[in-house]
Amino acid sequence: MAKLTKPEWRAHAAAADLLDKSRALSGDEREQVFLNWNPGTISDQTSNGVFFTPVSLAMDFHLEVPQGGRVVDLCAGIGTLAYFATGRHWYAQTRPRYDRIFCVERNPAFVAVGKRLLPEATWICGDVLDPEVLQQIGVVDFAFCNPPFGQMMQSPFSAPRYHGGEAEFKILDVAAMLASSGAAIIPRMSAPFDSVGSFTRRPSPKYSAFQEAVGVTLDGGVGIDPEYHRSSWKGVSPSVEIVAWDFENYGDTPRPVSQPAQQLALAV
Repeated sequence: MAKLTKPEWRAHAAAADLLDKSRALSGDEREQVFLNWNPGTISDQTSNGVFFTPVSLAMDFHLEVPQGGRVVDLCAGIGTLAYFATGRHWYAQTRPRYDRIFCVERNPAFVAVGKRLLPEATWICGDVLDPEVLQQIGVVDFAFCNPPFGQMMQSPFSAPRYHGGEAEFKILDVAAMLASSGAAIIPRMSAPFDSVGSFTRRPSPKYSAFQEAVGVTLDGGVGIDPEYHRSSWKGVSPSVEIVAWDFENYGDTPRPVSQPAQQLALAV
C-alpha cells in the first residue's frame, strides 16, 4: 500500500464512513467520497499503474463526452470519470440523459465503492480485455477511459490488434472496437502531440506502433489542459494528455461494428 499522510488517512476514513451508511448518499456526500477515498489504502498505485482521475479533471473531461446514448468507462476505478463526465453532479433537471452507462473495472473493492456512488450505471467486474466481458457491453456510442499506464497491467488476455506492452494502447484498441468515437487520458509520452505551451505534433514510437496496428488516429479533443490538474492526482503526479478519436467525422479506418466480442476472441 502507498504511504499516505495522516491528513490523507483521516480524509479517507471519513469517506469510508460515508460509504458505510445504510442510506443512499447525497450528491455532496458522493463528491466527498470521490475527492477523499484513496486507492493507496488497498493498492500499490505505482506498481499496478492505477491512478484515479482527479475530480477537477473529470469535471473538465465532460466536455469530451456526448450528451446521451450508450457510453462506457473502461478501467473505471470507483467511477470518478464516469460520474463527472456524464454530468451526474449536475442538477437533476439539467443532467444529460443516457440510454445506458457501463463501467468496467476488475478490482472488486473499487466496484463495490463505485456501485454506491454511481448506482444507475451497469457495473461489470472483470478484465476489459476479456471477450466475455465485452460481449456484455456490445457496441456503444462513445467510449472513454483513464486506463492503467505503462507495462504494469497484468492480464491473461490479449488486445485484438495491438501487441505492444503499453496498457494504455491495449485499452484504446478495445475502446476503438466498441465505439466509433471516444476519448482517453494517457501518458504525455504516449500521445502523438504535446499540448504544453502550444499544440505540437510529435508522434512517439509507441504511438506509431499503435496506429500502424490498429489504424486509429488520435487527436487532441476539445483542448482541455490536463497540466492544470497535475497537482490534484492522489499519490502521483503524472504528466498526461487527453486524446480522442472519431471514425465518422475524420475518416479513420472503420471499426468492426458487429459482434465486437467475437472479433476480440480471435486475439485470445
